[in-house]
Amino acid sequence: MSFEFYRKHSLSIKFVFVLLGGAILCCGTLLADPEAKCALVVAVMACFWMTEIVPLAVTALIPLVFYPILGIEDAKNISTQYFKDTNVLVFGGLVFAVCIEHWRVHTRVALITLSFFGSNRGMILLSFMLIGWILSMWISNTATSSMLIPIAVAVADEFDPRRKALNHRWVADTEKSPPRRTTDCGNLNWDCQTGNGRKEAEESLLDSFLSFKRGLLLSVAYSCSIGGTATLTGTGPNALLLGNIEDAYGKDTRFNFGTFMIYSFPESLVCLALAWTVLYLIHINRPWRKSSESQDFIDKDSFERTIKQQYTGLGPLKTVEKIVFGFFIALAALWFFRSPKFITGWSDVLKLSDVADSTVVIAVVITLFACPSFSTEEEADKTVLTWPTVHEKMSWNMLFLLGGGFAMAHGVKTSGLDVVIMNALKNFEDIPNFLLLFIIICVVGFLTEFTSNTSTASVIQPIMSSLAKSMGVNPFLFMIPTTIACSFAFCFPVATPPNAIAFSEGTLRISDMIKCGVILNFCCFFVTTIFAFTWGNVIFNMNEMPDWAYN
Repeated sequence: MSFEFYRKHSLSIKFVFVLLGGAILCCGTLLADPEAKCALVVAVMACFWMTEIVPLAVTALIPLVFYPILGIEDAKNISTQYFKDTNVLVFGGLVFAVCIEHWRVHTRVALITLSFFGSNRGMILLSFMLIGWILSMWISNTATSSMLIPIAVAVADEFDPRRKALNHRWVADTEKSPPRRTTDCGNLNWDCQTGNGRKEAEESLLDSFLSFKRGLLLSVAYSCSIGGTATLTGTGPNALLLGNIEDAYGKDTRFNFGTFMIYSFPESLVCLALAWTVLYLIHINRPWRKSSESQDFIDKDSFERTIKQQYTGLGPLKTVEKIVFGFFIALAALWFFRSPKFITGWSDVLKLSDVADSTVVIAVVITLFACPSFSTEEEADKTVLTWPTVHEKMSWNMLFLLGGGFAMAHGVKTSGLDVVIMNALKNFEDIPNFLLLFIIICVVGFLTEFTSNTSTASVIQPIMSSLAKSMGVNPFLFMIPTTIACSFAFCFPVATPPNAIAFSEGTLRISDMIKCGVILNFCCFFVTTIFAFTWGNVIFNMNEMPDWAYN
């Protein structure tokens, strides 16, 4: 009865809770300390983000209203947080991702890669994971998984034994002769001499197929989440980290697209390898089962035929696809070699110290709006990018969500709440840094199973900055690993869009996600902690307190 009541009156209930949240924030005017007022705003925003009582981007607008009302910050200063340099960087990255999706360049790259890896089940799994991992570094994990899941389903269903059964009829006369088959079943090695043996073999084969398909769906979802951690533009928390670091410590921290990718790319690759190992052992190899129960049912010809059909549907390689791919290579190179610090970058040579990563991507995007597409189709766009295309396919909510995170962090700093948090966290000084970081990463990782990773990062990053200051350690030691951990959400469909897309296909069960997700979560948490104390010292000197942290 209670559920039915909620279903009928959900909008009214949400409206009441939104009014209640507004009333609570208005009561904040009775508080004397700005730190308490800011803490109240942060608490209400966190609750709204966790419950999604209104869209995430709408919650991100709360500081625009209540920071000025509560006297935390004036409207002019807080408004600028919603379109900072980092927001421009993300905007440019999202627009370029729209261009890639619009001309289906990512689909062609995916199918070419799949045809290269062959028809072995483990290699099929690896090929989908590599494609999802690489693409999600540059375009949203939602777009990548939306493109890959249908291809994965088409590939897997080609080997469905229930479909093959239509082509392999059994003929049996139980009184006069043993059962026999009318056609050869290739590598389907089951005992066809008795009805019971055949039934057990068919059930075993179906179980192996469903396990493989579930692993394939999970491989796409997991690789898309892991790939986003490798670049600053791959996922919201990473971009948010760049803005918060520049806001708190300036631009002399050696933290940019190139240095972050040098740090996070190897870590992301290790996590991808762990994800493949976990999925392979649980869904393909399954060492706890008899070898006959984990037989290979993949037919090479069927696999190649499926990939060829998908590729043929794209038509011949178009000039515009070559243009987009060329711009992609140029953009990645310009980003990476702008000022990578380990070598002299092009901006250093040209003495363009004021140029940022956002400058580069906006220059490329403007060029794409003017570049002819050379398409011969009448309905095709005449330029590589058009504004109607961007307006329709752009993920605008991400910009507001990032802006809300920056605004929240700005209020925490200007109100003095960061100092209060820093003093409260001094009690953790006696805990070894390695153990403390691992515990925090675990908490953040499992928290993001139920909340947006960007909203989680919005709350956790200012706290990690304050914790580092209170303990006298490099802020990167806590801020970077915990930000990366925000993307390790593998256990539930609601955790990330890729998880939801994979689960919506209908084959996956919650137990499948939890079984693999918990193991992979802890593996990635441990790897992230290890990298902070090893590779992090090489790239960012995380074991030393830098001068810019004092300033």
